[in-house]
Amino acid sequence: MKCSKFIVSITYACLIQILLSANASASISRTNVDLGKSTELRIGPGRISVLKLPEAIAETKVGAPRKLKVLLSSSDPTELTLFWIEPQAYRTNLIIRTTKRTFIFDVIPVTKGHQDLVEVRGAYGAPAFISENQKTNRANSNGNKSRTIHQGRIE
Repeated sequence: MKCSKFIVSITYACLIQILLSANASASISRTNVDLGKSTELRIGPGRISVLKLPEAIAETKVGAPRKLKVLLSSSDPTELTLFWIEPQAYRTNLIIRTTKRTFIFDVIPVTKGHQDLVEVRGAYGAPAFISENQKTNRANSNGNKSRTIHQGRIE
């Protein structure tokens, strides 16, 4: 009888632990990112998120600096704190240059699915830059004319 109560209590404790860890994993993530693509970050208004990168951060640039605030940690050069300044936030981008590479993120305001901590463990790939020849070939293959801006007028 004592053995069965013990097994039930351990099973119950394990079940609680599994449920708690499943709940935590939704807001805490560790990932490898593709440097050739933008990575989504989901932040809820009125909440903060911490973004941890694999190397020291040299510079950050925000598409909407009046909406999204990005602060470099005073104690960890690989860590940023992000939060919305205004509750009427909208999707914006965040470009982070580290000592080794550049990361691009799409920051999305959400009411559900907020990410408290995102730890970038590593990265693969590289940005794919389009040359002028590729732009012209694409435009010509689509039947569109290549247009340039000359002294404020489109030609």
